[in-house]
Amino acid sequence: MPNNDQQIIRQISEIITQTPDIQQALQQAIHCLIESADAGAGGVFVIRPQDDRIVLYAAHGIADELAAQLPLELSPGSGDDVIRNSRSVNDRKKNLPTELLGVFNYLANGYHSLLLLPLIVGGRPIGSLALASHADRPFPQRVVNSIETIIPPLAFFLLNAFLVDKLHDAGQTGVATAGSAATSSVEPTQDVLLKGRAITKGVSCGYVQKLVGVEKILQPKNHPDSVTPEGIAAEKKLFADALRVAREDSANTAKQFDDILAEADSAIFAMHTMLLDDPTLKQQITIYLDQGFLLTDALGRALRDFNAQYQKIEDPYLRERISDIKDVMLRLKNAADNLRGSQEPPPADVPKTGNQRRIILVARELLTSQLVSVPLKHICGIICEEGGTTSHTAILARALQIPMLVGVPGIMLKARSGDCVIMDCGSDSCYLRASTALLRRFAGPIRLYRNSRQNISDTVPPEGVLATADGASVRLMGNITLLSEVVSMHHYGIRDIGLYRTEFMFMIRNAMPSEEDQFSIFSRMLKAAAGATVTIRLLDAGGDKPLPYFKADQEDNPALGWRGLRFLLSNPKIMAPHLRAILRASALGDVHILVPMVADLNDLLEVKQALALAAQELRQRGVKVGDYRLGIMIEVPAVLYGLDRLLPEVDFVSIGTNDLVQFLFAVDRANARVSKWFRQCHPVVLRALGDVCRQVHNYEGKTVSLCGELASSRRALPLLLGAGLRQLSMTPHQAPALRPLISQLSIPDCEKLYARAILCETEADVMKLVDEADLIKSPSQP
Repeated sequence: MPNNDQQIIRQISEIITQTPDIQQALQQAIHCLIESADAGAGGVFVIRPQDDRIVLYAAHGIADELAAQLPLELSPGSGDDVIRNSRSVNDRKKNLPTELLGVFNYLANGYHSLLLLPLIVGGRPIGSLALASHADRPFPQRVVNSIETIIPPLAFFLLNAFLVDKLHDAGQTGVATAGSAATSSVEPTQDVLLKGRAITKGVSCGYVQKLVGVEKILQPKNHPDSVTPEGIAAEKKLFADALRVAREDSANTAKQFDDILAEADSAIFAMHTMLLDDPTLKQQITIYLDQGFLLTDALGRALRDFNAQYQKIEDPYLRERISDIKDVMLRLKNAADNLRGSQEPPPADVPKTGNQRRIILVARELLTSQLVSVPLKHICGIICEEGGTTSHTAILARALQIPMLVGVPGIMLKARSGDCVIMDCGSDSCYLRASTALLRRFAGPIRLYRNSRQNISDTVPPEGVLATADGASVRLMGNITLLSEVVSMHHYGIRDIGLYRTEFMFMIRNAMPSEEDQFSIFSRMLKAAAGATVTIRLLDAGGDKPLPYFKADQEDNPALGWRGLRFLLSNPKIMAPHLRAILRASALGDVHILVPMVADLNDLLEVKQALALAAQELRQRGVKVGDYRLGIMIEVPAVLYGLDRLLPEVDFVSIGTNDLVQFLFAVDRANARVSKWFRQCHPVVLRALGDVCRQVHNYEGKTVSLCGELASSRRALPLLLGAGLRQLSMTPHQAPALRPLISQLSIPDCEKLYARAILCETEADVMKLVDEADLIKSPSQP
């Protein structure tokens, strides 16, 4: 192969740009490579985005009868796993695994060696380039090295010029399988169903806005031979200027982020600032600049180096911190573009102005800075090809209750900006280019979800005491995760916070928040509450809420493992500053402290001892501790049988039905396979609720509330009131639907219904009983 790789790149680039037919352009490019590599045949295998099948789309040197049938679908077991897993192969035919021998059936018989190189864009395989030779030896390394320089532009050509625009059209006419004629198989242009993994639940509809991330810097821009010494100096100066601009941008983003999420503080972006000053990162980029690469290409090559190192790390949290480096690299790339004045223009198919208020963000991997750069009130959903459940973006999406799907293969190739998308996270699905018929089908669920998320402050009556038809007071409270939710909670007519989940401020950070960090957030929470009750649940980490920076052994059953109070009691260095921060905040307002996962009296006494010690330390420092109320979560079934020992030690209890029901029926509520056994209105659960209420009511001044999903169920409302509950804590947006129903109910009627319900055999019998009673006159919905 010629030593001047740039000549081959230019030749293939000319073929690609001057040949309008995609398949023909690929065939000519393959012919060029075959001649240069002294091969006999070659082809490009593509992972087709419509159905994720592998096809031989273009080839040269293959048998005429096969060439006439292109594109050819790869038969199962004919090397498809090798292509999907981005494996490189360079070996003699007799040494190849059996599954790869099928590749020779496509490239024609009579060849003795195979070279298979993956086509990768942004770390994701989109196909492979295959060359076959008559020589009974592997391809020489110099040939492999030269062909590898062709791979990146060829891959990006497939991505940008072929897969996005042309492959869909090719799918309309169908493809042939080996040994058969082409068949007609029309690929639908609308209602394309894509599956992924839901990070948050919800049903939403919006218009695609694609965000390109680090893949922008992975595309090669130059070859070292083309840069002069003066050019190297200029790129180094650009790098220094880009570092300065990126630091300023990171500081601005931290401020914007803090306005949105006080719990996160600016720890994430402080990490980005540290990385921008990290000598190892700067040294790695400078190495490539010294070799003559342009800055963008140097960023991409350095990122690939770091990514290779991070993939060797076993700890998933540390491995996912490569996202921080990606964010920094993207900042540097954007800063350099701004300084050059060479920012890429927006795509021609961006959403129309009227659609920009309902945005579905689509990305290969959405970075935190990209998420906060879009007005959150306009984001209806997030769809990503990649991303983990512990990534900062995933944690933010859960906290902000934005529907999010990850692991959706090919979404960047299949979606276009402006496409109408329906997200149904309950079934881990989304529908691309939704048709009018499909929109009608989802109209009800979309409307319900959208209404629940809208600001309805103009329709909520002034805050006052809610009462049943016979005058019994009922109190609705809010479950929140973010300080910013307090304002929206007030809009929904709720003032008291029945559950503030403290774990988010621990999960979103790169390190454990200090006592001062926590106190700052708690004090802002009390100020925003303006005198209302704030129930702060102690850190409920572990299980499905691991602290990413805290190393813990993997557990076979984390829901029953080292979580909640057990985690805190085992880690006094975490518990002590946590308690001190809450106690300091208790001097600023009406604070209730809620202890999770209490199993018996011993657990509670240990917490009270820790609180007493924390209060003593604060008083020795001259810090005031306020009067607070102490309560426990009722979620471990053992507490149901030991409540008589616990109640004298607490001021209130809060029934967490999500975990209580899970433990009562030994059912994982997040597992769809066993979801039918998660029976919140089962007679057993109702009896437990009634028993708790009766015991609490025997103590003057002690209160009981319910803070699980059951609290917002309209069908369950009469049963809850009949059991004796008068305080219900729920996600704030669910309160407006419940509020008008309370005045329709009378406690005697609810008590009679409850008495009949606990005698039922099954949950279905209970629901039938509720529907027949018809105590709520307006249409009901669970």
